[in-house]
Amino acid sequence: MYRTFTLISRRCFLLLLGCVGACRPASSDADRHQLEQLDAALQAVNQAQAASSVERLDLLGEVFDQHGASDDALREQVFALHDRTSAELAYLRQLRQRLHAPASAGDAGSLTGSEADTLRGRLRSYAQYVQQYVPAAGGSLGLDVKDDMDIQSVAGKQLNDQSFGEFYFKGNSEASSSAMLSLHEHRVLRLEHDALAKLSERVGPRGLFFEKIAPFAVPEAQTVRAGETYRAQLFLAAASPGVRHLKLEVNGLPVAMDPGTGSGRVSFRVPADAPAGPAVWEGKLRASYRGRPVTFPLRVPYQIKAQ
Repeated sequence: MYRTFTLISRRCFLLLLGCVGACRPASSDADRHQLEQLDAALQAVNQAQAASSVERLDLLGEVFDQHGASDDALREQVFALHDRTSAELAYLRQLRQRLHAPASAGDAGSLTGSEADTLRGRLRSYAQYVQQYVPAAGGSLGLDVKDDMDIQSVAGKQLNDQSFGEFYFKGNSEASSSAMLSLHEHRVLRLEHDALAKLSERVGPRGLFFEKIAPFAVPEAQTVRAGETYRAQLFLAAASPGVRHLKLEVNGLPVAMDPGTGSGRVSFRVPADAPAGPAVWEGKLRASYRGRPVTFPLRVPYQIKAQ
């Protein structure tokens, strides 16, 4: 799952970096659309991860009920963690609602400096809270550019003078800010996942719990002119180490997949005589999971523009 997440977050940063100075409120339609697609993909991954955590909590609750009072302290830690996570997610979603709500002139599509500072503080506090279960979590959220290794791997030191709020939100378009909120939401969910995994080890054998597994595609552009090439990046979200032998077919033809990252590139030419309007490409992702064959169907809509 984590290498998949790294690819997604790297794409977020690449898009944002490419828009610095250009992807502001007057960003191009192509930039805006790519960010909207990425935002939608991140939200889908977040929903799957949140559902996985709820299932894990339900299973833990059953175990606690069987063990009785002997696990009361652990039960309290598990559900306190989830309550804290839910509070941070609710705050991020509150910011998203504010972002998309009608705003006064000059404030549309961006967060205020005080909102960004508050978010930064909350993310840092949450990471420090999770550190008691996951030692590496401390100092992993709410970082300024110079301290964030994910950003450093993409941008190097060229933006080291930017603070957390300046990089993620100041002057950015609504699409960019929304995608960044989804990215921070995913980072919070990832830490909760790690902490729940550690706590789960105290009540049962490893492998008792499972991951949600789902493929999703992030197209380079939602609209493609007839006769030109459609391209998209495919990811296997929340991929467990137990997933093996990935094979992808798109429109009946094989597509190469990287088994290490659970990602691949979808590319096909739209026929020159294809009618303008909505279209769909279909695919099947086949793999083995814990020794059993599994198939994940894909159905991705896009638009065809006349030549």
